Amino acid sequence: MLEAVVTDYAFILCIRWVLAVVFAIAVVHKLISPASFVATLQAYKLLPAGMASIIGYALIAGEFLTVLALLLNTQSGSIAAAILLTVYTLAMLVNLLRGRRDIDCGCSGPYLRQTLSGWLVVRNAGFIALALLTAMDIGSSRPLGVLDWFTAVATAATFALIYFAANQIASVRARYGS
Repeated sequence: MLEAVVTDYAFILCIRWVLAVVFAIAVVHKLISPASFVATLQAYKLLPAGMASIIGYALIAGEFLTVLALLLNTQSGSIAAAILLTVYTLAMLVNLLRGRRDIDCGCSGPYLRQTLSGWLVVRNAGFIALALLTAMDIGSSRPLGVLDWFTAVATAATFALIYFAANQIASVRARYGS
């Protein structure tokens, strides 16, 4: 039964659109203040001096293209999402292993500061797993109907609300303590 759900093309569409929401929220936050994102990249201390700006704008463009590819329900969108999430997660892990937890993760923009934590690594690992699942493109070849598209929109919208609320809670908790 689970295999039938996981391999259903509508399920894959829903997951891709959920990932699109994650990246769209990140892109919007980064576009609000690209300089803050570049400063966050510099704070990670993983890039050669002077490269944070170039790489920062390239990452924003890459995330934007990933959103479009995911919304178009493509395998390349899933692969791009998995790659970007893996890079971000490895950067977090390196800094956590260095004991640098006070850095903003960079995922929620300058107004919703979230410091690095094991929770963010676990969250990203879950997103990576979903991206890899949809990258395999094992979905059934049945045509998608109107109900499938409605389900994908409703799933993505519901997830967007939950994700936004969770980020707000994490930001307030980080700011005022638990």
